[in-house]
Amino acid sequence: MLWVAKKDDPTKIRYVPVALNYVNSGDLFKVDLSGLGCILISRKVLENINFKYNSGLKKQFDDISFCIDARNKGFEIYADTSVKCKHLILNRPWSWKELLE
Repeated sequence: MLWVAKKDDPTKIRYVPVALNYVNSGDLFKVDLSGLGCILISRKVLENINFKYNSGLKKQFDDISFCIDARNKGFEIYADTSVKCKHLILNRPWSWKELLE
């Protein structure tokens, strides 16, 4: 799944399915938004964007606000599909040992 911002209101987002051929392509894709769990951010971006949380936006966290602010300041966001990130989740189907291999 991928977050997509509405063209007429970038503060409104929705999830859309992504075909596996894109996810497994190993390519770089320009995206509207990204989670911040596994991300490389330019120092220039960090110097221009403040982390914040807007409690008035439902189903959105600091990563969404950060990406919206970055896009509004002219920065572009890309997804590198050659990098796979596993989230820390309860009852996860993988072990820490697997990550070290």
